[in-house]
Amino acid sequence: MARCWALNAAAQMPSYLWWDQYGSDFPELQQFARMVLAQPASASIIERINSEFAFVKDVKRNRLMHERAEKLVALFHNLRLMSKMKSSAYVEPTIGWNDDVLKVGVEAYGVHKY
Repeated sequence: MARCWALNAAAQMPSYLWWDQYGSDFPELQQFARMVLAQPASASIIERINSEFAFVKDVKRNRLMHERAEKLVALFHNLRLMSKMKSSAYVEPTIGWNDDVLKVGVEAYGVHKY
């Protein structure tokens, strides 16, 4: 019955939190799951960071050293993310897992509809 309990918990929380809380019995698998779940799902984050670099290091600031530009982009990006998370409409999207017993596919849970 622990499997049902684990699947219920997985349906109600983000995958990375589930592995942090319940994956300690399998440390190698937990570490692998953390690496996989840390991967961006698309290239959009890369495009966003590139445009933030273009904003920070433009023609007027072309002598800005890369290390300083990298710090400014990190600050700019994290401040935007923090302001978004403070919004009352912010909901972190979570994805449920496949249930091999019931033969159901991946379902979305808690995704905020704009």
